Amino acid sequence: MMSLFDPFHGRINRLQWWLLQFAIFGIAIGGMITTIFLFADKNSPEGSRTTGEMISLGFVFCLMIYMNFSTCLNRLRDTGRSGFWYLTFLLPTAGTGLMVY
Repeated sequence: MMSLFDPFHGRINRLQWWLLQFAIFGIAIGGMITTIFLFADKNSPEGSRTTGEMISLGFVFCLMIYMNFSTCLNRLRDTGRSGFWYLTFLLPTAGTGLMVY
């Protein structure tokens, strides 16, 4: 689990990477559900967000991106690639193909 928060932690294999990705997904879903129950206002107009809701969603989003970044850097380093390969995710269509390959 240390690989979720420390991008230079050590080695993770493919199975561990996938399990950590599912954990990140679960944390994201849990964070969104928690935000809905704690900060959503039933009386607000449709489509508007409260300040607490926006802050909570921003925190969950930043946490999810950081954990994904950490696990991907560990996995890329274990496969003999530089961490800069993570930036290929930013390339539309080509980035995903390069990472899968």
